[in-house]
Amino acid sequence: MLHPSIENDLRVQLSQLAFEQQQQVLAFAQALVEQHHPAGLPGETYRSFAGSIDPEALRQMAAAIQEGCERVDVNEW
Repeated sequence: MLHPSIENDLRVQLSQLAFEQQQQVLAFAQALVEQHHPAGLPGETYRSFAGSIDPEALRQMAAAIQEGCERVDVNEW
């Protein structure tokens, strides 16, 4: 919900801008909303995949992650 005083201030400020600048402000506001509510699918969409990975493959993945975590390759950079 837009705070009334902010809405009024925005109207005043926007009315002083050229159309192209108003479009830039709108695009910026839309980008802020998208960052706050990133596009994507709800988790329920992926429920059908639950249990579809072989338990042995999961064990191997977990072992690889554990083995590779917190290791530093000083020659990497």
